[in-house]
Amino acid sequence: MRLRTYRETEADWPAFVEFWSTVYKNEDEDPNRPDSRFLDRLHWPGGKLSTEDVDFLFEWKNGMKLSGNKKQAPARMKVKLRTFNGLRGAGYDELWPFAQECTEGPVWGRFICHIVSPERCPIWDQNVLRAFQCILGLKEDPEEIWEDRIYRAYVSFFQDARGQVPARLRLPSFRRLDQALFAFGSRYFPAPS
Repeated sequence: MRLRTYRETEADWPAFVEFWSTVYKNEDEDPNRPDSRFLDRLHWPGGKLSTEDVDFLFEWKNGMKLSGNKKQAPARMKVKLRTFNGLRGAGYDELWPFAQECTEGPVWGRFICHIVSPERCPIWDQNVLRAFQCILGLKEDPEEIWEDRIYRAYVSFFQDARGQVPARLRLPSFRRLDQALFAFGSRYFPAPS
């Protein structure tokens, strides 16, 4: 049996993303909902989202078919799809009020912003929050997922990093960076104090 270890080394953004996006691709990507289909369904840049796209994108984020209450956010988004399609490429401040009409949850709300404007509104979840806190040397606090000021700081952090990350193999820089932060954040756990 071969076991995998990770050694802490310093890296620039391109090297960090190259390593961790490869980990994501090999270990985290869902073969039933691959990133290539996710990107096709985003119709980015310039395309319009359909109700079928919204269903797929939410299932991709959820990792499985939606059930119960989880169906509410995409259903509400689909009612407002014309509005969201008119806001493609808009910033977080423009999108967030409409996303909040679809869900109270910070992850689904920011995901709505992401699928409408993927380059300006990164995906937000516990894994990328943990990666963000770790990279900046902040205390891990999962409750910060609810804090708008933390998401705004993450957007700035993400955009600064994205400017240093090249696209590769049909993957835009925003997707490669998200893959890397997700993989890193899902595997990094600080040592107990």
